Amino acid sequence: MQQVLCHISKTSFNQRSDAYDYTVHSIWIYPYTDQYIVGSDIVRNGLIKYGVKEECIKVKYGLKYNVPTVLIMDGGCGLISSHNKILTSLEEYLFELQVIIVCGHNKKIKKSLENSLSYSRHHIIIMGFVDCIDELMAICDGMITKAGGVTISEGLALNIPILLW
Repeated sequence: MQQVLCHISKTSFNQRSDAYDYTVHSIWIYPYTDQYIVGSDIVRNGLIKYGVKEECIKVKYGLKYNVPTVLIMDGGCGLISSHNKILTSLEEYLFELQVIIVCGHNKKIKKSLENSLSYSRHHIIIMGFVDCIDELMAICDGMITKAGGVTISEGLALNIPILLW
């Protein structure tokens, strides 16, 4: 199909495949794919075993496939002041977590979290404003967020356990 489109329009374009699963499926392998974006080294290594060139694979989040991932967010304006209680309670968990925190446009809280969580025993990813919330929801095992209607609807559609504050 790509060859047909390029021939008709006399242009070329890059094709990218995003694979945010915990295993590799052979159906993802397509000869005209220029770049694969994956969520873990397990998937990266699996694609290489299927013959995908290493330079065509980018690990986007670097998550471990067997460690629970929690998404924490509070809308585009950023986290509210009660986030410290939530993060402190997560540090008390006996098992390892991966925590993705979306701070929105709140650069002050983002910087504060980067400083205070640098010694966390969990794998912490701190982000500012993002336009890939759908991606982050797809790779998380649970979400902690405010009670926004659209966010809750998306989470329910993906069958994600949601804790509201």
